[in-house]
Amino acid sequence: MSVVIIVGGQFGSEGKGKATSLIAREFGNECAVVRCGGPNSGHIVHEHGRQFCFQLLPAGIVYGRRGFLAPAAVVDLEVLRVELREYEVSPDLLTVDPFSVVINRQHKQDERTLCTAISSTGSGTGAATAAKVMRRTDTVLVKDVLTDNPWLAPYVKDVRAEMNKLIDQGFRIIVEGTQGFGLSLHHSRRFPQTTSKDTSAAQFVMEAGLSPMLVDEIIMVIRTFPIRVAGAQSGRLQDEISWDDVRQESGYPYEISEHTTVTQRVRRVGRFDLSLVLDACQVNRPTKIAIHGLDYLSYTNLGVTNYSSLSQNAKDFLRMVTDATGVPVAYAFTGKENSAVVRLSDATPPLARVSQLVQATK
Repeated sequence: MSVVIIVGGQFGSEGKGKATSLIAREFGNECAVVRCGGPNSGHIVHEHGRQFCFQLLPAGIVYGRRGFLAPAAVVDLEVLRVELREYEVSPDLLTVDPFSVVINRQHKQDERTLCTAISSTGSGTGAATAAKVMRRTDTVLVKDVLTDNPWLAPYVKDVRAEMNKLIDQGFRIIVEGTQGFGLSLHHSRRFPQTTSKDTSAAQFVMEAGLSPMLVDEIIMVIRTFPIRVAGAQSGRLQDEISWDDVRQESGYPYEISEHTTVTQRVRRVGRFDLSLVLDACQVNRPTKIAIHGLDYLSYTNLGVTNYSSLSQNAKDFLRMVTDATGVPVAYAFTGKENSAVVRLSDATPPLARVSQLVQATK
């Protein structure tokens, strides 16, 4: 088996890009990353002394790993071209599937009402997906725009065929999921304040065009303090607090806040919701967990790379998550930089406990 899936366990922005890039680096040159979703969310990686903000590119490209945009991806040509230029990505590094759907101006126009209704980014991702689902005759796929966009043609190949060929050659494929389980169109309990499609591990392997029989790891990424996008209309956030609350409790000596990658609006922040994480575990059945934001538990954790140097409340938090979910924490992030991570030993998770724990929290 050769496929690792990265899935978010809350409302997005859990650190999936960071987790994906780190794992891609650990796997070495014989791995590739396929990105799911569209430009309605961004993945950020801090490495090589700079910040990489990807709306479409797979995060493994930071370390020179080959990347793919899945057949179910949604492509904004302008966003893609800007990212290809900014990060100097050649056709040797990125492959775009010819049957990926292309966003147009009308798709963005169709989503304008969603911007105020549920704090959508208005990227056109949902509208383009809906047009493809409805098989509208005016739907444009990547294969249909190559004549007018000759710069794109060298990047376009059959992604399913390319990835399966790599797997047969012994490569590992990382499937980089998008957003978070709490935003799933079908499985979130917060409809209609959701995204435009499912955001589970099963969905991502389907979007990539890979067999579920190939999956041997599912890594779920969560935060110590979950976030949602700005505006109460974006949906309920249990035990919502302010960024100043986080700053005071953590002991940060300066103001802290986070902004969404696409819209640059200040995110809402709340306290850890175990019931949400257990719900995500029940559906995704992760084999490992990665946790972002130990520095928000205590400023003394900022940049720490070994378990023994973590604050006691951080150690207690890691133990609580492991005990409650039955899933081992493999990565504990202590800051923005990719170097700010504590790697923990692996263990076999007793997944049978998850369904019982979910029922106990309801």
